[in-house]
Amino acid sequence: MRDCRKTLITMKLFTTVINFLIVILLILSPIVIIKVFRKNDTLSFYFLLIGVLLTFFLTLLFAWWSDYSNQLILTSNGYNFEAIDESNAYKNVAPENLESSKQMIISMMGIGWPVKAVLTYIFYLPYLLLVFLINYFARKPKN
Repeated sequence: MRDCRKTLITMKLFTTVINFLIVILLILSPIVIIKVFRKNDTLSFYFLLIGVLLTFFLTLLFAWWSDYSNQLILTSNGYNFEAIDESNAYKNVAPENLESSKQMIISMMGIGWPVKAVLTYIFYLPYLLLVFLINYFARKPKN
């Protein structure tokens, strides 16, 4: 029982660290792209093209990983995704993990991760444009 609890804590820590790293990549990627293409005169075109593609990919990755990490944690809890009814699905879940497993299943219901990714990107895109505009006006020669 202790080994199962230690595995669960390790799994939750692992998924949280991966989530944190992806969020850090989303925050830092526009700044890194600006640094890479700073020497080019066509900064705006490359920044927007690569910035939109890279950050959309990272947003897709973040949404997919959030969904998949919940599945990993539920599987390590003993939840059976193949079960026909709820009682068989929770048969191998330890009593102390039952409530958190039920909450995870509820959170996984509703819209899928692709729709979550698109909705997240709609809120992320202004950040990308804001970083570009701040860089553009900061580098603009003053006459």
